[in-house]
Amino acid sequence: MLGSYVTDNQQRLPFVDSALFEPDGSRHWDADPTDESRYPNELPAALRYYLPNLDIMQCPSAILGYPQNDYAISYRTSSADNLDGRPQNMQQLRHPGGNWVYNVDLKYLNGRRYELKTKDEHYANFLFEGWPLRDGQGEYYLFRDFLNQRDDRWLTPHIGYFNQLYLDLHVELIHSENFHGLTDDRPGD
Repeated sequence: MLGSYVTDNQQRLPFVDSALFEPDGSRHWDADPTDESRYPNELPAALRYYLPNLDIMQCPSAILGYPQNDYAISYRTSSADNLDGRPQNMQQLRHPGGNWVYNVDLKYLNGRRYELKTKDEHYANFLFEGWPLRDGQGEYYLFRDFLNQRDDRWLTPHIGYFNQLYLDLHVELIHSENFHGLTDDRPGD
């Protein structure tokens, strides 16, 4: 699906502005990502011609998704507004020092040209110059299962594991004790 989109769109990834993230950085778990009139740049609208149906965006073992009571999407998307609710294109992700800001690998779906490049996390001068890009898929995701947290314990949809689609379009089942998730902001059970 994503590979076909890139091929048909001059080697560019789609621009996705997620319904989940609000401009103030908060999350809107009741947002309906299938409402194209309200969210014209959400994943279902951006990939409408490439998705046979939306079931592909729903993990059968999902523990979190949106809208909250009837998941249309249960994967976290590396959207242009990922993390902070501010959609950013490549030019907006430039560091004043000439390289790239930290979020460059967390906002892949911002209409950029598709390339297997990731930030060089070993670059010592990143505070002053940002991160240069290096060849490779990196450790970040295009999509991955949502994770959640209750009482300082990470919950995953696959009993300690989660699926992640990488930039080179391969999927990996990942086990990690050092999760970085996006929680539903509710207190512990």
